[in-house]
Amino acid sequence: MSNNRKLVLAIMGIVVLLGIIIGITYAFFTSSASASNNILYNITFNETNYNFTVTLNNTSNTGGTMSISFEDVYYNGNNTVAGSYSNALDISFTNNSNEIAKCTYDYIWVWDNNFDNYTISSGATKEYTVSALNTGEVQVPNYNASSFVIGSGYIMANANSTSIQTDPFTVQMYNLSEINQQTHKGKNYRGYLTIAHVNCGSETTYTLADYISYLAPKSGTDAVSNSPWILTSDHGGEWRYAGKNPNNYISFNGELWRIIGVMTNMEYCTGTYGQTTECDTKSTGGLVKIVRNDSLGNFMIDGKYHHVGSSMSTGGSEDWSDSQLMLMLNGTNYLKNGYDVDGNKLHTNYTITNNIVAGNGHNYYNATYSYLDGSGTTVYIPSEATSSRYTAVSGTLPKKITSSALNQIATVRWDLYGTGGYSTSTQGYYDVERNINNLGAVFIDESLPEKFPAYWYGKVALLYVSDYGYATNGGNTYDRNTCIDYTIYGSSYYSECAINNYLLYLNITSTAPSSRTEQWTMDVSTNNDFHMYVKTGGYIYFDSAKSTHAVRPTLYLKTDTQLTGGNGTWNNPYTIA
Repeated sequence: MSNNRKLVLAIMGIVVLLGIIIGITYAFFTSSASASNNILYNITFNETNYNFTVTLNNTSNTGGTMSISFEDVYYNGNNTVAGSYSNALDISFTNNSNEIAKCTYDYIWVWDNNFDNYTISSGATKEYTVSALNTGEVQVPNYNASSFVIGSGYIMANANSTSIQTDPFTVQMYNLSEINQQTHKGKNYRGYLTIAHVNCGSETTYTLADYISYLAPKSGTDAVSNSPWILTSDHGGEWRYAGKNPNNYISFNGELWRIIGVMTNMEYCTGTYGQTTECDTKSTGGLVKIVRNDSLGNFMIDGKYHHVGSSMSTGGSEDWSDSQLMLMLNGTNYLKNGYDVDGNKLHTNYTITNNIVAGNGHNYYNATYSYLDGSGTTVYIPSEATSSRYTAVSGTLPKKITSSALNQIATVRWDLYGTGGYSTSTQGYYDVERNINNLGAVFIDESLPEKFPAYWYGKVALLYVSDYGYATNGGNTYDRNTCIDYTIYGSSYYSECAINNYLLYLNITSTAPSSRTEQWTMDVSTNNDFHMYVKTGGYIYFDSAKSTHAVRPTLYLKTDTQLTGGNGTWNNPYTIA
């Protein structure tokens, strides 16, 4: 079977018409579009064993109208997005062979020579970017080329089966205040996102992410709870398990964990991370997210005294990046630069002396022992401060992360955006958590904007509210889509949405799901000192950070994590290496 099948190329399009009006010092973008420039997009690659087909997802917008507003960067700041165009490619791969097969391909950006030739302005490093599934945002190279590869993608299929996926892409143009963009004035540009260099062949080894995305059963009925479950794709490629007790058990750290799914375009560290550097080299890709089947116990998120560290009230701090729970789970290497209530840098000059973390003149946490230590059970657990100087208390955990398991955990960017309200849907929380359409917020008090960081790099955290909400499979009266769109906050949340959600239950094994415990999530309310948690009734509510609820460690596995066995059931969980 050949591993070198070539694609006969044809590609679709994006039409980007840019008219640029230059001020004396600053650049301005504006644009228009013409429907006559639309290009049909349809690629088919056929051979005896494989059929690879690509079509444009949004055929009503093949011209790719980029609506670039007339923006003055003098007021909007440098590197503002002047306009963007997004669409997606629908890819179908039919494998007619008797073996598992995989097709790889490259994404290529090509400027249309029938329009004005695009030339990067002198000194520009971010005049436009292109992004696609698995590549993240790729900044235009600092050379002038008519085409270049922005990244690669792939699709897999079981023997004698078909896989279908959606690859979203985005093109963004930027106003740059520090360079002269005069050369673009009055010109029209057109570019294309091209898929090329398709290679298909048999696949004998694959990662856990590959298996879940392409090869794992996409539905089933759980023998324990006798309820249906699904493995479904949300948000253009995010695969998530949903149902009362799906076959998503995995053996990790010598314990039972659950696979939440595969999250696309995750940003993770590939280089050094520690107290003196945030993340010196990064990459993006699809990572498998897992959560512990049972909790470590009931803990507060933070109980620091008012004005100690980032604590802004007597209810403890809502800033995960220096919370006691973060330090309990991860240790001092993962302290994130942040701000205190007075707007002064919190961790820039923090010190660790005699096992005490000191910042802004306060000793606020003893973080010597953490969940990641790898041996023993002793940790320093969150405790409520009674004065401005204190240390946490030592305690025990059922089991800590061993050194071998620690090597399988990715250091990932966790977004820390919160919501100004509570009553929203699962989809609403998802958009807020990732700041989609600027819906997220990174402050606790409306009068103190941007005091807390928008993200944190670390290994172990908690479920997001949206992770919990998307894990429902609905029921007989309300289907999954209805549950996702319904307000998840408050006791009016549909009962069968919660009942048919495996993340509501803890320690599911050979018996039908029944045990429920109130459990913390990562989400915060930005206009109060509150953290969101899941109540035993199955809906989302809020509580002070110094209250105690169950803590279920949640993490991402590294990209090269291999599937070695198991079928995902509680008595035969997936195994990895």
